[in-house]
Amino acid sequence: METELAKVKAAQGDTSSPPDQPGTSNTAGMTPIQQALHGRSPSTSTFDPSSLFVVPGTVNPWLEENQPASLTDTNYKKWINDFKLPQPKVDTLEKNFQKALQLWPTQPDAASKTIHRVSVATGLEPHRLKNSTMDELVIKIMTVALTVSS
Repeated sequence: METELAKVKAAQGDTSSPPDQPGTSNTAGMTPIQQALHGRSPSTSTFDPSSLFVVPGTVNPWLEENQPASLTDTNYKKWINDFKLPQPKVDTLEKNFQKALQLWPTQPDAASKTIHRVSVATGLEPHRLKNSTMDELVIKIMTVALTVSS
């Protein structure tokens, strides 16, 4: 991945510094996707829905500990309502849902497989992913995880 990141930086004309090494905290100038490639949360609070399509370097500990019982609309609604989030976080979450769900229909058919890979790498248990009819639900769950843990 470091090689790929170096290629991205070189293509962007940023050859002034070597690629970040894992474990370093230098994220200045990195896009959210580049930060995700390094296993870091974006340093800004701006949610980039394209980060849902990038396999993270580590699992999301919050999602690993707070998964819904199953991937059904009913369990999702219960799961999200069980969290007593402060109103600003709820507002942010609503905005992030809108961004993610606007991006989803523009994705190619193969994006369903990508979403499943990313969700498992993020910490969602693989046995929960039974078919592509739940893709939007998976996107919402990952959006919640990214929003709450940021």
